[in-house]
Amino acid sequence: MKQVKKAYLLLLIVLSIIVTTLPFYVMAQEHDTNPPLFSIKFGKYQVFDCQRSPAYPEEGKPFYVFGFIDPYIAKSNASHREVVDWGVNEDRYIMFSRADSATDSNARLKLTLYERDGTEVRTVSEWGYVYGLFDEGLFYEGLGHYGYIFSIGRQFAYEDSYTFTATTGKVTEWSMIEGYLVERRPIVSIEPTGSEVPVSTKSLICTFSKPIDITVPGIVKMSPDKIEGNLNYSDDSMWNVDKTVLTIPMEELEYSTQYTIGISDFQSIEGIEMEAIDNHTFVTQNADLEQQISETEKAVPKTDDKAGLISVWMLFIFSTIYLVISGVRYFRI
Repeated sequence: MKQVKKAYLLLLIVLSIIVTTLPFYVMAQEHDTNPPLFSIKFGKYQVFDCQRSPAYPEEGKPFYVFGFIDPYIAKSNASHREVVDWGVNEDRYIMFSRADSATDSNARLKLTLYERDGTEVRTVSEWGYVYGLFDEGLFYEGLGHYGYIFSIGRQFAYEDSYTFTATTGKVTEWSMIEGYLVERRPIVSIEPTGSEVPVSTKSLICTFSKPIDITVPGIVKMSPDKIEGNLNYSDDSMWNVDKTVLTIPMEELEYSTQYTIGISDFQSIEGIEMEAIDNHTFVTQNADLEQQISETEKAVPKTDDKAGLISVWMLFIFSTIYLVISGVRYFRI
C-alpha cells in the first residue's frame, strides 16, 4: 500500500511539473521563428556607420545618410571605440537574431559577426532597435547609441550618400520584424508532381519566384536518390537566363515508387534565403499500366511511312468492296 501511495505521489509531482512548464515551452516555441531578415548575411559593403539627417527615420519621410565609414562594436561605454574586423579576406559577415532580452513589445535585435564558414566570431551589439525599415534596407541603433545603416540588394562604398524613404519609424512590435521582406522571400515550385509520373521523366524542374544568386550553394535532396552524380548548382548551364529555373538531371526512375524532394539554402540576389521545402512528393506510374499501353501501341498499325499508309488504304478499299458485294447478295439487288 505504501508503494502505491509513493508511486501516486511521484506521478502527481511529474504532472505538476509538466503543467507548470508547458505554457513556457509553448511560448518559447511561438517565438522560435526565422523571419527573412534573419537569413541575410550582410557583408563589408552592406553595413556602415554614417552621419544622418534627421537623427532617426520618420515614416513616409526621406532619411538622408552620408559619410559612410566602417561600423563600430556597440558598447554601453563609448570611451574606447573598436571597429568591426572583417577578417584577412574581408569576407566575414553580420547577421541579425532575436536578442535574449527581446519581447513581443520591444523587438530587440542582436548583431553577430561570423566567419565565411559560419563560425561565430563575436557579438557586434548585444541588443538594439530598428529605428526605420526601408525597401532598400534598415537603420539600427545598438548599445551606446551606435548607429548602423544596412543595405539590402546593393553595396555602398566609403563616403557614399543615399536618401531612403522610411516605411516605418521605430520598430516596437515583433510582428513588424516577422513581416519584413516576406513578400521578397523566394518560393519554389517543383516538377514533376502528382501520381502516374512516367518513368521516362529525365529531369527535376525547380522554378523560383525570385532570381537566385547561384554563387551561394543550395541543397537539393531526393529519396530514393535519383539525382545524377555530385552536381554543382552554381553551374550556369543548369539555370535559365533569368536564374529562376533550375533543371536537375535524374537517373532512370523505378515503377510504382514515391519520391520525396527537399530543397533549401538557395538565396535570392538580394541575399534573402528561400522558404525551404522538405516534403514535395511524386509517384511514378504502375508497371502493368505501362505494359498495357505498350501492347495497345503494338496492336495499332504503324502509319508513319508511305508503305504503311498505302497498306491501310488498300485494306479499307477491299473491306468496303467486300461489304458492298455481301450487301448486294443479301438483299438480292
